[in-house]
Amino acid sequence: MKQIMNRPLYLYVFFILLMVLLSFIFPEKSHTILNYLLVFFAWNMAVILHELGHVFFGKKNNLNVIEMTAMFIRIVKSKDRTIISENKDWNKVGGVVHFLPGDSTRNLTTRWKWSVLGGPIFSFSFGILFLLLSWMYPLFFINILGYMNIAIGVITVIPFAQSDSSIFLMLHRNDKNANEYILSLLLLQEFSSDKQPSQWSKEVVEQSRDLLSNDLNMANEKHSILRLPLYYYYFDVGNYSEALNVLKPISKASQDVLMSDPQTNIMFNLYITHLCLFNRNHGYLQSLSQPSNIDLIGNKEPYSYYRTLAAYKTFQQDFNGAKEALKQAKDLLNQELKLSYGYAKVEKHLLEGIQEEILLEKTM
Repeated sequence: MKQIMNRPLYLYVFFILLMVLLSFIFPEKSHTILNYLLVFFAWNMAVILHELGHVFFGKKNNLNVIEMTAMFIRIVKSKDRTIISENKDWNKVGGVVHFLPGDSTRNLTTRWKWSVLGGPIFSFSFGILFLLLSWMYPLFFINILGYMNIAIGVITVIPFAQSDSSIFLMLHRNDKNANEYILSLLLLQEFSSDKQPSQWSKEVVEQSRDLLSNDLNMANEKHSILRLPLYYYYFDVGNYSEALNVLKPISKASQDVLMSDPQTNIMFNLYITHLCLFNRNHGYLQSLSQPSNIDLIGNKEPYSYYRTLAAYKTFQQDFNGAKEALKQAKDLLNQELKLSYGYAKVEKHLLEGIQEEILLEKTM
């Protein structure tokens, strides 16, 4: 049941079927129930139009769109491949578009501001269009679609958290926060490329590391996302101690954060993998052996989970369990390698390390 609740697609289908069933059970209410369904469809269509606004203005400003997610649909682009899959993350149901700077960093702040504005511009434009059409063609769906677009436009221009307007205003101020934001984009562009981590821009890496060194706030997500690519870089250049230091603060995150936030959980799993392979005498591994802590190796992302489980099983000397988990991890990593991400070569090295631990036991 929990797996069903965690899948937006299942609940979408359940809601639609429930509304249809209720319309048959209560025929006198069927018109009202149909209107509820139309409101539901209008809201989701307005969400899609909003995200398409970001995509349109992003493309017009020569940014690379790498992901668009809305409702239960996830579209990811890597090089010449476009992959359409099911969105299993409720955090992205309301719509998410991810960009990378592209081949040029010229006027990047201005171009990024236009991509951020694209969503509200589309929402207000289509909202006004559908409301005008509803005066000509007085249909409930067209009318409500207009209001839904206007509503999303209004919500996204309110400057709160990571709303479109808050990001735009930050970039418009062109202050320290804006510069740090742009720096994180440049590092994530390297991270999403086909270049091996050791070939990434050294200047961008060093500036990102300095930023983390001055940031003592683990809750700062803008900075925290730098940790994963930095780990891959330092690992690939052979600086294992610095790679570990980059991830070490993750171990101090609360259990609630580790279990609920996918990004933090992925980094925590990588931290445990590194300790199991290169720092087996580390005290943190001993504390992880407690039954109350072992569940911290979360399965928010399947590859991260199976790779870490395989590494931890070798640490426990459960080599049969390690082999089973390693097989799952290898199958999932092959999919990443097909997408030509350079960091996947570091992950391949980690899996080879786990394989060596298993083979070493057989020869003993």
